[in-house]
Amino acid sequence: MAFPVRLMLLSSICPLLFFSALFLCGLISLGLYLLFFFSTVSICCCLLAFSLRHEQRPATLLVHTSSVNTNTDAIPSSSSSSSSSSLSSSPSSGKFTFDVFLSFRGTDTRKNFTDHLYAALKLKGISTFRDDEELERGESIGPNLLKAIQESRYVIAVFSRNYADSAWCLDEIAKVADCMKAMGQKVLPVFYDVDPNEVRRQTGDHFGKAFEKHKRRYKAEPDKVKRWKNALFQVGNLSGWHLQDGYESKVIQEIVEKVFTELNKIISTSEGLVGMDSHLNEVFSYLDIGCLDVRIIGICGMGGIGKTTIAQVVFERLKAQFEGDSFLENVKQETENKQGSTVHFQEKLLLNLLNSNVNVQNTKMGKDIIKHRLSTKRVLIVLDDVDQDKQLETLCDRTWFGPGSRIIITSRDEHLISAFGADKVYKVNALTDPEALELFSLKAFKEEEVEEDFLKLSKEFLKYANGLPLAIEVLGSSLRGRSVKLWSSALNRLKKNPQKRIIDVLKVSFDGLEETEKKTFLDIACFFKGENKDRVIRILNGCDDDGVEMNVHVLMDKSLVTLFGTKLWMHDLIQEMGWEVVLLECLEEPGKRSRLWLPKEIIRVLDRSKATSAVQSIYLQCPIGYDVVHSIDNAFSNMDRLRLLKIFNVKFSGNIRYLSNELQYLEWHECPLDSFPSDFQPEKLVEVHMCFSRIKQLWRGKKGWSMLLHIDLSGSQYLMSTPDFTEVPDLEKLVLQDCASLVEIHPSLGFLKKLIYLNMRNCKSIESIPPFTALQSLQKLRLSFCSGLKKFPEIEGNMKRLLELYLDGTGIEELPPSIERLTGVTMLNLTGCKNLLHLPNTIGCLTSLKSLYLTGCSKIDKIPENLNGMKLLEFVALIPLLEFGAEALGVVG
Repeated sequence: MAFPVRLMLLSSICPLLFFSALFLCGLISLGLYLLFFFSTVSICCCLLAFSLRHEQRPATLLVHTSSVNTNTDAIPSSSSSSSSSSLSSSPSSGKFTFDVFLSFRGTDTRKNFTDHLYAALKLKGISTFRDDEELERGESIGPNLLKAIQESRYVIAVFSRNYADSAWCLDEIAKVADCMKAMGQKVLPVFYDVDPNEVRRQTGDHFGKAFEKHKRRYKAEPDKVKRWKNALFQVGNLSGWHLQDGYESKVIQEIVEKVFTELNKIISTSEGLVGMDSHLNEVFSYLDIGCLDVRIIGICGMGGIGKTTIAQVVFERLKAQFEGDSFLENVKQETENKQGSTVHFQEKLLLNLLNSNVNVQNTKMGKDIIKHRLSTKRVLIVLDDVDQDKQLETLCDRTWFGPGSRIIITSRDEHLISAFGADKVYKVNALTDPEALELFSLKAFKEEEVEEDFLKLSKEFLKYANGLPLAIEVLGSSLRGRSVKLWSSALNRLKKNPQKRIIDVLKVSFDGLEETEKKTFLDIACFFKGENKDRVIRILNGCDDDGVEMNVHVLMDKSLVTLFGTKLWMHDLIQEMGWEVVLLECLEEPGKRSRLWLPKEIIRVLDRSKATSAVQSIYLQCPIGYDVVHSIDNAFSNMDRLRLLKIFNVKFSGNIRYLSNELQYLEWHECPLDSFPSDFQPEKLVEVHMCFSRIKQLWRGKKGWSMLLHIDLSGSQYLMSTPDFTEVPDLEKLVLQDCASLVEIHPSLGFLKKLIYLNMRNCKSIESIPPFTALQSLQKLRLSFCSGLKKFPEIEGNMKRLLELYLDGTGIEELPPSIERLTGVTMLNLTGCKNLLHLPNTIGCLTSLKSLYLTGCSKIDKIPENLNGMKLLEFVALIPLLEFGAEALGVVG
């Protein structure tokens, strides 16, 4: 603060000198000069007073709240000017030798309160200085004692009746007051059988009389007595404990809990735990320590995300507030090592919470002992890496523990925790980009200054790790101290061969899956990542219904798959783990693996017809501009188990003689086939996407396509007719956009009761469409730019669900009166219908219509009068009309 005050004083004096010069030169009057002179002097005086007041401000005081019984009171700060501070902030400087320094009067408390307090602190591993144990006899006590005070994080001052009689004790407390002011040392006062006001004001039978003696004895050293009095006033004003006719054990327990908890905060947060604060805030809010119920919370997330680390930090910070604590690590692995038994965990739990060995014969016996021995005890328990409900049932039923107990469970399986009855589950997210960079820097660099080349490569490694703490730590540590050249080499190797240590951790979750769950996981990792969840489930279910929906939910519960909006997503490293599983099926021959996704390998397999019956999915997408044409005649001959096929941005020639009847999904852009093999009967096929293909007709006769829900033949220039749609009664989407040669629409189209979306945009050769007899589910119909279409099909059935009708750019001359059945339509687009002569009177029945586009309908000379009665109509795009104005409609054009 001193520097800014001096700067402001200088800023005030400089203008004064300037105005003095002006006055001497006769450029300003005496009155103006005096006004400015006294104003400047006043400002300087105020600044000096403010500076002096700041320098003399008293030390920060600690506010403490206590919950001991009525005989033991928590003492609030008596000074209204005192501010509160937390123990969590460590002193600004100095190397600490001790955690706690005990200041006490030996004749009063050495063998009772102070001794018990000292033992309790030592039991918690708190390094504590007590002068009669730490200093050897005969050693000069003064300098060493002062040094011990200065090198302690906290001081516990036990003020007793005869404390002030001792000049030694008063010198101690004076030094403590100095350290409190100079380095922010934390002081906890205990008023042991003495009134706090006696200590603060040095009055009464004990402190008052003692200082009367000191005044006489140190008459020649008044500053010494004054220093003692100031120190007692400062420390006595801090919040602490007043112990008088109360239970010493409760006060000791509370003091130890407070020091232990705050020490853990300092220690834990100094270990480079990046991003920990946000996790802790959330978990602490879930735990709600002040509530007396028994609370269970879960911490879940993918492997390597930091669940155990978070649980460890929470445990260390909170355990001092409980009567017992136990952290059971690696429950999954240890249970497997013991052939599924949790008896040893029950024994360990009892040992940790009761400080005694208990011989447990079986899990039932263990449960009974835990319930009876711990039902009144307030405990903190952490079960780390749980994967079975049996583990939870034998270790942590909430009815077994005393009020206020807290149980923390970490697991990769969110459903497991929720089903057990956890009050809340905290899902751990990946590190943010700044947090990831901070953690990587801690692990990878020895110095703060980093060369630009290293920073560029760091971003590539972080992109690979994608916020996963385990991956960041492993990669950073492996690169530490290495050259830029080796970093580049490691990055290139990483793209081909992922780090085994990372993959092994992630693979634990995969190994614990059922076979059908593994199958679904690999399908998503190798084919469906980023696709809509419900759509993927429908495709994979096929006609067998393998329980794919349940599999997906299990994968989500185990944090192997997540939802990004409605899309299935997974961490890049989890996807790599899935790829690694498939690669290990056969390292040398890709054609013998279950799933193929690497373009070079797939093209090599197809070119050489090396695929085997093992192949279940192919995802082939080459970069845009890849113009090499490959032969494909016999490529699929051996793939009788192929279920999923996607080919994009690759050109093939030849004719396929065989395609698997197991196909559930088929997407092939620019497919060279003009028809499917004659024996192709895909009874499980759910979606067909063959944009820009050479297909002339999708199928003829009955081919068993009954599961088909989606057909997309956009841009198939050779398609001349549609198939008989009675083969696909459940079809929901039909896209025939830009099929320029399409001339024939099978009459069965009008009977597709489940059809939701029909797009025939820019099918210029179509002249007629069969009647819409039963399109009761249709919601959107696009016939835009079907310039050959002269007549809109008759509407013979219920089409109340149709919301949007696009007829813009068509050759339609009139709309049929049956258009009145479209009572649900909200948007009708007739833009550019140059041949449309008029609108039918029944258009007034479109009571849901909000938008009507008539721009470019040059032959319309009259609009039905009942259009004015359409109350929901908000927008009409019109051409200039002769017989009426737009205002006649009550809308704005």
